[in-house]
Amino acid sequence: MCIYTASDVSTPTRGSFQVSLASLVFRGGTKMAHIVAAGSWATAPNAELMALEMSIATAVAVEYLSLVCFMDSTMAMTDLVDPSPHSSQGSSLVACAALQHWFTEDQWRVLHLWHVPSKEEWKIHHEAHKAVKAAQPPCTQAAGSCLTSSVKPRRPGVAQGVL
Repeated sequence: MCIYTASDVSTPTRGSFQVSLASLVFRGGTKMAHIVAAGSWATAPNAELMALEMSIATAVAVEYLSLVCFMDSTMAMTDLVDPSPHSSQGSSLVACAALQHWFTEDQWRVLHLWHVPSKEEWKIHHEAHKAVKAAQPPCTQAAGSCLTSSVKPRRPGVAQGVL
């Protein structure tokens, strides 16, 4: 069985708003989750990683062998599995811990990360793009597990488990 995710973000170009994150999770042709949330004040690459982490955190709760993630940020895909110090290390550590647990449960599990340029308007990624754009203007209260205030206490323990 395969789970598909698509994630995208929208960063404000004016005003003092937070980024908006969208994560869609599908099993076959059925949408299992449709999440749109505020992602604090972040740069676009950091927000993309938060959205990907949100997708993975949602998807690993389901029993399956293959996880396929579609997004338009190659930097976020690289940072996803990089526990070394960087600006979105908290999101990377949370995702690495979730993936480590998921991989250890079954040796046949596989993660695929696919870059899908937004301009191509590819079906499920474009649906995530439309969902995040519909959330404008972005929320003014933060939500999600990747905020500095909620991740900082977990970093030492998560880092040890990942390294």
